[in-house]
Amino acid sequence: MSDKERIMLMFKEGKVSLQEALQLLEAIQNSDVYTSSNSKGAAKMLRIAIDSEEVRVKVNLPVSLARFAAHFIPPEAKEQLSAQGIEISGLLDMLKNDLPEGRLVDMEVSESESKKPTQVVIEVV
Repeated sequence: MSDKERIMLMFKEGKVSLQEALQLLEAIQNSDVYTSSNSKGAAKMLRIAIDSEEVRVKVNLPVSLARFAAHFIPPEAKEQLSAQGIEISGLLDMLKNDLPEGRLVDMEVSESESKKPTQVVIEVV
């Protein structure tokens, strides 16, 4: 199933609004233009992984969609990142410029010894 078909299915199922679907379609189109004209092999994907007892998020998304997709990160995950001094908006502002490849954030936070530590990884691939 193509990205466009997935977006249309998400719209049909009511997971995204018409406006959000249009924004996603536009971002995919812009991403295709960007990646086809980029001969240096610059980063195309932003990978976000958050793993704890309460929250488990693993997302790979085109850099051009990252700002939009940030709206879908669970509030609990945003709170955990913010509590550790990591602001998603600041990372997304970096997306306006050339991104270094590799890990931007790699951390493990232990709230207590009885709980599984929260692991957060944000990388550009």
